[in-house]
Amino acid sequence: MAFGGGLPRPSGPSREEALDTYIEKLGLTAREAQVCGFLLSTDLGVQEIADELFISRRVAQRHIASIYEKAGVTTRIGLYRDFDAWFDEGAN
Repeated sequence: MAFGGGLPRPSGPSREEALDTYIEKLGLTAREAQVCGFLLSTDLGVQEIADELFISRRVAQRHIASIYEKAGVTTRIGLYRDFDAWFDEGAN
């Protein structure tokens, strides 16, 4: 049964634990993994993510483009949907 509103599932990995596995599945670099974590767990914009990681906006944009390419999506919403679909399948 799927739970809405960001509620954790009663069994299995938490969304935070699953995020680590999802990042490994995508084959992200360490920096891409940090950016992906911000994309999926916060509502920060590109400049805010760049500021948090002490990188330029342009570098953050390149990391985001690489993440999207590896995930096979073109938008942040697409990344959310891909992660949610993967998580709902059992985080395998």
